[in-house]
Amino acid sequence: MLKIEKIAEKVEQLLQRAQTHHLFDRDQSQPIYDEQLFNQKGNSIAKCIKETQAIFNGLKNHIHQPEATSDRARYLAEKLIDQMTAIEKTLEDNTTSFTYENDQQVQIRQLSEQLKQHQEWERRLLLMVKEAELTYEQSQQAQCAQQKLIQVQSRLRRCQQAKLLIEKNLHYIERKT
Repeated sequence: MLKIEKIAEKVEQLLQRAQTHHLFDRDQSQPIYDEQLFNQKGNSIAKCIKETQAIFNGLKNHIHQPEATSDRARYLAEKLIDQMTAIEKTLEDNTTSFTYENDQQVQIRQLSEQLKQHQEWERRLLLMVKEAELTYEQSQQAQCAQQKLIQVQSRLRRCQQAKLLIEKNLHYIERKT
C-alpha cells in the first residue's frame, strides 16, 4: 500500500511540474508520443497526463479487486512507468531548450552591452591619442610625450581587438538562433 501512495505522489508531482511548463496546454501539430504509449492522440502534455492519471487510477482499482490478476497489474504498472518516463523526458528536453534559448538571449544582451562599452572606450581613447599626438608635436620633452602616445595607442589597439572579438561572438550567436 505504501508503494501506491508513493506512485500517487509521483504522478501528482509530475502533473504540478507539467502545469508550470510552457508547453502544458498547447496542442502540438503532431503527436508528441507514439500512439501505442498513449491511447488518445498525444498532442498535448495535459491530455497525456490525464491519461497517465487514469492508468494510475485503473491500477489502484485493479489491485483492490479480489479477482485481480498479476498480469493485468504488471501491464498497467509498466504502461504507467513508460508514460511517466516519457512525460518527464519531454519536460526536461523542452525545459533545456527553452532555457538554452533564454541563455542565448542573455548572452546576446551581455555582448551587446560589452560592445557598447568598448565603443565608448574606443571613442575616448581616440580622443586621448589625438591629444597625445598634439602634446608630442608641441612638447619640448619629446621622449615623455612619445612614451605617453605609445601607451595610449597600445590601449586603443587592445580596445579595438576586444571590440572585434565581441562583435565576432555576437554575430556567431545571432547566426545560431
